[in-house]
Amino acid sequence: MFTPILSTSLGIRFDGATIFIFGSGNSSTFNYLTIYDNHSPSYGDVAVAGPESSDIFNFSNSINVGLNHYGGYSPIVNYLNNYNGNNPLFCNAENGDYSLAANSPAAGSGENGTNIGALGVGCEAIYLPPIIEDIADQQTNEDAPLMVSVSASSQMGSALTYFAETDTSAMPVYMAGSSVAIGLQGNWNGVGTVTVIVSDDNGLSDTTSFQVTVTPVNDPPENFSILYPTLLDTFTTHANANATIPFIWEKSNDVDSDVTYKLTIELEFFGNIYTDVHENLADTTIGISANSLDALLNATGQDIAELSYTIEASDEEFIISSNTTGNFVLTRTFLSTHDNNLIPKVFTLHQNYPNPFNPTTRIQYDLPESKFVNIDIYDVIGRKIKSLVNIVQDAGYRSVYWDATNNLGQPVSAGMYIYTIQAGEFVQTRKMVLMK
Repeated sequence: MFTPILSTSLGIRFDGATIFIFGSGNSSTFNYLTIYDNHSPSYGDVAVAGPESSDIFNFSNSINVGLNHYGGYSPIVNYLNNYNGNNPLFCNAENGDYSLAANSPAAGSGENGTNIGALGVGCEAIYLPPIIEDIADQQTNEDAPLMVSVSASSQMGSALTYFAETDTSAMPVYMAGSSVAIGLQGNWNGVGTVTVIVSDDNGLSDTTSFQVTVTPVNDPPENFSILYPTLLDTFTTHANANATIPFIWEKSNDVDSDVTYKLTIELEFFGNIYTDVHENLADTTIGISANSLDALLNATGQDIAELSYTIEASDEEFIISSNTTGNFVLTRTFLSTHDNNLIPKVFTLHQNYPNPFNPTTRIQYDLPESKFVNIDIYDVIGRKIKSLVNIVQDAGYRSVYWDATNNLGQPVSAGMYIYTIQAGEFVQTRKMVLMK
């Protein structure tokens, strides 16, 4: 549309949808024009040609006088009180009504409070909603949250408010300024949809949605600790002892895969390392014959040595070692209970270790003399759950393991349990907690 109100010493020519304005070496003034939606791929929106370098074009109180020079000399162009914004808020431009809405930025903003443009105010206020640009679908790895920028604008120049929501609780979202922060529940993978809403002061809004694909990533097994044996424990390889060494460690959890364990027992002797290895263990405990470790003593020519051991957890991709290295003592000497150094002085029932535990715990007790020994497990209401020891035992430092099963071999539930010892007239009770 092109509506001139005042012009002098110029020519105007239409070429398709493009307007050409020609000067003639004088000053040309344009006041209260509406030039809008004029475009040609060849010449641009509005073309101005000046045959002489002294041409002067003055534009005032006009709408969208964005001019491109075409041919001839480049004239001098002056602007005053013009509107060149994106949307002048015409009443109905699609149907040819280029008059101004009452809240148009061109209404009343011309010289002396006049309306900018040619046609004046022709309808009530028009409120346009904000516009939010589409957001491309996103992809990320498990446990890798995202921050996605949101681009939105108000056609009315209003302040904007953002809101985001998601269709799954495993992918919580919130707005951080004009960006949407996408969190991820630990170890979750899948597809979720995020919706972003932008609103303005007039209650108008625009919405866009996009998908976030979270691909799975194999997590390594979790850290775990060794429980038994410790450096305080001595075992004999003597043929008459027939001792079994129980190795016990915590479970290493893995949310993705089954875990197998590897036990490596080592003896270091003057820079050389001798090992005994047990692989593909599915449980968190294994009993090793002390006699089978005699080869380590033979290799070094020692009768007693301190051995170390480690546990590795593997899910076939990652291997995690135990938090600590375990140690124990191995000897060829027969550990006689008649050795005065190995006879306790008083009856004692020690606190189980570990406590709380899952699924196995060790109960130690001291016998200063030979007695018939009963060690039993009870629940908190006094029902006997398990009988662990019910024999005559010689004096010495003793221990027994409970694997959290009852007398039928069935796993018991988590909770508090009571264990008691009766050795002759000696009776003692302690508490322990099973966690699952």
